Amino acid sequence: METTVSLQEFFSYSLWPIVVVCLLGFVVILVFVICCIAGKRTKKEKQVEVNYKPVPERNLAGLQAMYCKKLDEIALGLQQGSISNRKAYHMTSACIREFVYKATGLRVTNYTLQDIKGLEMPVLEELVTEYYAPEFQRLSQGDIHASIERTRRAIETWK
Repeated sequence: METTVSLQEFFSYSLWPIVVVCLLGFVVILVFVICCIAGKRTKKEKQVEVNYKPVPERNLAGLQAMYCKKLDEIALGLQQGSISNRKAYHMTSACIREFVYKATGLRVTNYTLQDIKGLEMPVLEELVTEYYAPEFQRLSQGDIHASIERTRRAIETWK
């Protein structure tokens, strides 16, 4: 028994399915590349908004007194042992961020350190940088009392 196999020529198959699949693949790749480029562009173009309106001088004094009182409460909690160093750094960071938010209207409570560096507020940048390591390290080390005093001076001299 003799068997023969005859193959069809390549071009005897329909080319439309192959063309459609290739075109769809090309379109998917093109859309992916465009999305990646657009994503990188928006990340680079994203700038921290620096426009703010300072609080009037008469209201600033009240804010300063209120946030200095919060710092006193943090220092008292440290002295009594009810607050750990890490918690104190966290509370001090929250205190200065809330103060700046109330004084300027900028939502620095939600900003990362990188965002804060873009604000051109060297005092805030310096303080938040100082808090970062003790606030997030496993063993919170730092001079929290000196940090509280620097924060107090920053609040008292804010203009």
